[in-house]
Amino acid sequence: MLELALVLIGVALAVAVGFLIPTLIELRRTAKETTNFLKNTEDSLKSTLKEMEETMRSLRSITDNVNAVTSNVKTFSSAVTDVAENIRDMSELIQDVRSKAAVRVSGIRAGVKTALEVLLKNLVKKGGSQ
Repeated sequence: MLELALVLIGVALAVAVGFLIPTLIELRRTAKETTNFLKNTEDSLKSTLKEMEETMRSLRSITDNVNAVTSNVKTFSSAVTDVAENIRDMSELIQDVRSKAAVRVSGIRAGVKTALEVLLKNLVKKGGSQ
């Protein structure tokens, strides 16, 4: 009976080992595939991160260029504003000079008219009295 128990234990042990060996082989193969998958994923992530870094550098460069252009536009806008203010000031100055000249011309015109009237009256008086 002991022999039978030992034989059954031996057979059970042999069957267990028979199932464990293929299972262990499959686990080993799965572990290798997982390692390869992780390595490929890591390589893929490295290349993706490298591309992202290049994209970020490009975006940074574009942003710097946009900032430079914006600064130039602000400077140009300020210069245009200064020119417009100068033109306005010149226009006001010309308007003042024109109005002062018009007043002077009016004064001269009135003076010449009055002088001519006086001259004509005196000529008429002298011409009629002689």
